[in-house]
Amino acid sequence: MSIHQVKDSKGNIIPDCHLIVWYPLGRKGKREQRRFYGTESEARLMEASLRRVTRQESTLRVNPRIVELTDEWLESYVNDHSDTTVKDVRHCLNNLLPFFGNLQIPAMTPRLIEEYKTRRINTEIPPKGVKPEDLDPDRVKRFIKPRTVNKELSYLSSLLTWAAENGHAPYLQFKIRKFPAKMTTPPTARIPLPEEIQAIINNIDDKYRTIFLMYYDGGARREEALQLKKEDVRLSTRVIHLIGKGNKERMVDITTDRLFNALKQACGKVDSGYLFINPKTEKPYYSIRKAIKRAATKAGLEDRIYAHLLRHSFGTHALLSGMDLRAVQGQLGHSTSKTTEQYTHLIPELRARQAGKFNTFINDNNRPKPKG
Repeated sequence: MSIHQVKDSKGNIIPDCHLIVWYPLGRKGKREQRRFYGTESEARLMEASLRRVTRQESTLRVNPRIVELTDEWLESYVNDHSDTTVKDVRHCLNNLLPFFGNLQIPAMTPRLIEEYKTRRINTEIPPKGVKPEDLDPDRVKRFIKPRTVNKELSYLSSLLTWAAENGHAPYLQFKIRKFPAKMTTPPTARIPLPEEIQAIINNIDDKYRTIFLMYYDGGARREEALQLKKEDVRLSTRVIHLIGKGNKERMVDITTDRLFNALKQACGKVDSGYLFINPKTEKPYYSIRKAIKRAATKAGLEDRIYAHLLRHSFGTHALLSGMDLRAVQGQLGHSTSKTTEQYTHLIPELRARQAGKFNTFINDNNRPKPKG
């Protein structure tokens, strides 16, 4: 096993670029060589790691390229995650594999991770349906956000950990550093007022209305609403059986008469199975984002309205109505009340009401007592 400096076509040494030559099966086996980007000391650490891997006795593929592990990793990943998450993973791999795919895991370095982060946040998001030659040079450019890159790196980390646990390669000798939280925390969205929610309901297409009510009146997550089955709705007791994140099950109340009536009507249209079927795909809807956007525009709202914001709106408005914190926690499926308590800070009216309670308490206790 040896390390060589790499030269360009003109014979100049390429800085921080080394060629590692090694024999996975011994000197009589096939010779492998890989370029390594980093300092010489990092290259020698990687070389030492390759030596250890070479000595491992395993019938599995030892230290393959990352791209060679992707399909097998996805097969195991599908078993423990939702279809939406798996779809998101596949999309992220389209960005990860061109950069990391041909590397062996010991060739990963902190410097490579930082280079990937730099490249990604400087990648422009092209406008949909516009050809490069038709782009306006004076347009406001949009770039990949740090939180998107962090998500991609999380999937990469999951893949590398799986590879080590299954004996394909050693564990990484460093922790993948992501962008700090202050760079990835999205701005707090404005919670729509109850009358604004009602305006959207008045303008949304009838076929999407029940799903919308599941988001807002029921506080359901996007998939929980879209994957709802007739068997999950118990009209006699006004409860719904939901399967949430991590396959956690919970029973939630049908909180309003309008949601009850909408679900009753939806259940009457099917014998069994999913309540909301897309006629084009003959499968449950993946999203009704466009329908919500159309309805919000008709209602005169400029803010972006989306499924999870409606869930936040339920939590906020439920507390504003006086609904018990524990009851809201159970409806939303939060593991702790701390997650639910965040909604008390999202709407000024709620804060004003709580402040008003203290004012009333002070006034009542300072009111002069009647004599005699």
